[in-house]
Amino acid sequence: MTAELKSRFHSRTQPGKWRYVLENDLVCHLGLHGLRHTHQFLHAGTSKGKLEGALLTIFAGYAIDGCSPAIAIRGKRIGTPTPPATKPAAFVHDFLYQFMDLPCCPWNREQADAIFYDLLRSREFPFALTYGIAVTLFGGITRKLTPRDPRAIACLTHL
Repeated sequence: MTAELKSRFHSRTQPGKWRYVLENDLVCHLGLHGLRHTHQFLHAGTSKGKLEGALLTIFAGYAIDGCSPAIAIRGKRIGTPTPPATKPAAFVHDFLYQFMDLPCCPWNREQADAIFYDLLRSREFPFALTYGIAVTLFGGITRKLTPRDPRAIACLTHL
């Protein structure tokens, strides 16, 4: 499993906005086998990424809050730190979680969590095991507490 880490991201500091935004596409090989189709993933009618075989591309402009769990209190983020080594993995993991309930989605939560852990290890992040365990234990809870509109997401499959 590898991620092309040439992607750049910047931080936003405005309250109520996403903290990290991709400045260009992030490309990651998911390590999933038997995938042959191309899937286009959309949110509110805008394409956010594509999966060609096992190669995931998350498009520039995709934004995340950082590693969870964390909450904002008076504009300050309290919770799991998001050091630079974790950001590509966090982008991929959030993307996988956002779209995993769609019928055309070829991954499940366990695979998304394993991909997150593998990406952290590939970056030689010293707390990869800790973050991997945390996302496995608490990712489902955090996901259930996150409001989402399933009508806003879609997947187009090209055979």
